[in-house]
Amino acid sequence: MRLLYILLLFVGLACEENAMELPPLQATGQLQPLEASYFMYGTHVLNGENGELLYALQSTSLNLDTYIGKSVRISGTRISGYPVEGGPVYLEVTQVEMLNR
Repeated sequence: MRLLYILLLFVGLACEENAMELPPLQATGQLQPLEASYFMYGTHVLNGENGELLYALQSTSLNLDTYIGKSVRISGTRISGYPVEGGPVYLEVTQVEMLNR
């Protein structure tokens, strides 16, 4: 029984380490609303220069609709547990800067 408690302690510590916040990142591209897609998370997406899908996006502090169709640089943090089903990395956007392109 004592061994079981020790094992549970180590498992708990390992889970706590995995729950650490992922580092913030920046990316540039064109912000678009999320439309019908093979993945169903996020409210918007960030596409690269060639139209390739870079990230799925959401923001609890910003109105991303303001930037639809614009070239932007976003700052945000990865939402843990994503990507799923071959979808893109999912970001919580904390800052948006419009670019002159």
